[in-house]
Amino acid sequence: MEIWINCTGFPPLRLVDEPIVLGRSRSCDFHLPHESVSRKHAWIGFREGRAVVENQSSQALLLNGEPVEGTAPIQVGDELKLGPYIVRLADGPDQFWDPEGEATTSLSHEELLAEVAKKRLEDAAAERARLEQEIKEGRRELESEVWRGLHTHRELTAATRELERLKEKLARLSEEAVDAPTVRHAKPLGRRPL
Repeated sequence: MEIWINCTGFPPLRLVDEPIVLGRSRSCDFHLPHESVSRKHAWIGFREGRAVVENQSSQALLLNGEPVEGTAPIQVGDELKLGPYIVRLADGPDQFWDPEGEATTSLSHEELLAEVAKKRLEDAAAERARLEQEIKEGRRELESEVWRGLHTHRELTAATRELERLKEKLARLSEEAVDAPTVRHAKPLGRRPL
C-alpha cells in the first residue's frame, strides 16, 4: 500500500524508504515556516515494516487530534497537525493540491495549544475519576477488613476470657482435690463368687 503525504502549499510526497522530515528548517522535506513549528519537528517513515510518525520536538504534534509523544503508528486517512499546518496521509496524491495555496489551517498557534491543553485536561480528568474510583473501592475493602478484624478481635478476646475462666476453675478444682481427705482401703474390693 502506498502512503502519500499531502499538505496544502506543498507538492505531495510518496513515503518510500527514506523518512520525510517536517519542520521549520529549509532542509526539511516539508518546510513549515511558523514559530510554533520546530526546526526538525517530526519525521514520517517506516520502522520494522510499519509506517510511523516520530515527534522530535517539545512542541505539539497531533495525530487525529491526539498528542504524540515519541513514536506512533500511522496509516492512510490519518491527519497530523504541526502548529497551524495540517498534513494528511492518503493512498494517492491530493487531487485538490494547489501549488499556490497557503499551507496553513484556520487554527492559530494559540488555538492549537489550547486544543492540546484541553485534550490533556480531559485525559487528566478521566485519570482522576479512575483513581477516585480505585480509592473508593480500596476504602470499602479496607473498611470491610477492619470490621472483620474487629469481629475477629472480639471473638479472640472472648475466647481468651473463657480460657482464663477455665484456668481459674481448674486451679480451684486442683486445690480442692489436694485439700480433700483421702480414703484408703485396706483391701481392695473384689468380686464375690456367685
